[in-house]
Amino acid sequence: MSGQEQTLMNAIHVTAIGGPDVLEPVKIPKPVVGAQDALVQITLASINQNDVMERTDYYRHEGEPIRETPFILGAEGIGTVLEVGNNVTEVKPGDRVGFVMHRAQSYAEFAALPADRLIPIPDDLSDEVAASVLVSGLSAQILLSAYKSIGEGNTVLVTAGTSALGSLLVQWASHLGARVIATVRSSQKADIVRGYGAAAAINTTEEDLVQAVRQLTNDQGVDLALDAVGGDLFPQVFESLGTGGIVVPYGIVGGKQPPLDVLALVDRSRQVAGFMLFDYLRSRSELLERIHQVFDAVTAGIIQPQVAETFPLIEAAQAHRHLENSRRVGKILLQPGPV
Repeated sequence: MSGQEQTLMNAIHVTAIGGPDVLEPVKIPKPVVGAQDALVQITLASINQNDVMERTDYYRHEGEPIRETPFILGAEGIGTVLEVGNNVTEVKPGDRVGFVMHRAQSYAEFAALPADRLIPIPDDLSDEVAASVLVSGLSAQILLSAYKSIGEGNTVLVTAGTSALGSLLVQWASHLGARVIATVRSSQKADIVRGYGAAAAINTTEEDLVQAVRQLTNDQGVDLALDAVGGDLFPQVFESLGTGGIVVPYGIVGGKQPPLDVLALVDRSRQVAGFMLFDYLRSRSELLERIHQVFDAVTAGIIQPQVAETFPLIEAAQAHRHLENSRRVGKILLQPGPV
């Protein structure tokens, strides 16, 4: 094998803005490690809905240029440190680490990442569990602590209750003592979310969400609504709030939310709050404090992350098709390997 071949790695390029078919296997040079970086050999890369948004350039505003291609997706994964830069003190070669960072480019065999953003993975957590609980677990921890104190007497509405994050929200909120109402899109998923601890499941393909919530809460509404869907469901989620209720729209799998009349907030003193994961992970100490709470919750059995399926790296396009299939339950992972 020549020196040039030894420097190459397998990766997935987004070759154009579009559907899953734009994801193509390539061989490209391994990343170069900077003074503050660590070279991580990726064991598992996690797929998130945001990857679809980037693949389709969903966040582009009208009039802005289309994002240049090719580029590599991926913001979350697990791997082993192979090499560190001269100024790195946080990790060492051989450490098993996780990462959650914007444009980490984890659809690849290797990634050069800022060492101070790497997360030590406990020995008692498998790669699959760790890879499925980083973004989802951190998001759940923040969503259930940063907006309203959740406990006995609270009612929490969770949309998309069988998604990777939705399932953790249902489990964790139930453990905290809240009464959880989860939305689903099939009777089978209704049974699943009840198994997670939901007190009630609303099939939004058959039931009106607002009416169902009113019946379940004796017209009181919910204290906290965590919405992954957006689109046409968001107004119904908003109307499901009780007095002083807060809705946090953290996803748009159903499309962007329609405009909201600010005066509508006056009715029942309702609130709409924004959520950006990285705003709550600005320092290494905050990142580690929050992820340790997530790992402790996993170890204690409070949350049990679900893995829907693991695909080899070469099948990234098929993995994205699976992600966009509403029948799936849990997290989808990519396993780097020969292309």
